Amino acid sequence: MVTQNAINSFYTVGSNQELTKTLQPAFLAQVIPAELNATGDSTVVEPVVVDSERYDQNADYDGAGTYTAPVGSKALVTVNFNIEGLAAAHDILCSIKNVGIKEYYVMWGTQIGDVADNGGHAAFSPTYVLAFDAADTSDMYINVRGGAKSVDFSVDFSFAITQMQ
Repeated sequence: MVTQNAINSFYTVGSNQELTKTLQPAFLAQVIPAELNATGDSTVVEPVVVDSERYDQNADYDGAGTYTAPVGSKALVTVNFNIEGLAAAHDILCSIKNVGIKEYYVMWGTQIGDVADNGGHAAFSPTYVLAFDAADTSDMYINVRGGAKSVDFSVDFSFAITQMQ
């Protein structure tokens, strides 16, 4: 059952009374193909270009790494980092950057020995709930330092945001 009027034309109510917001801002994008030799020598990659969109419900993701909030709300932000070519000397500094009325970073860092396996591979998936004002932008920043520019972003590297309110 679909209801359409001036107030709720973007809502769908199913036969079991479940409500679907068909234009609720949400996207998922992946790095495809893998980005080779992206960093490792302190090269800052910002934004990380996550260019293969799996879905973008409200056209708020630009396909080049930046999300723009259409309205103010809280949002669930998930990043799946999947990095190859790490050496023992490397360390990682990653962040999700939000720019708007206030600019802030959600940052985390790690020593490679703590996360990488013997093949130089590391994967981790931070998830945050962040506050957005309308027109705020968000992207990812990554800097791997302490070695050669040999660090690759694999195809399992992804970025997703779902606005919750």
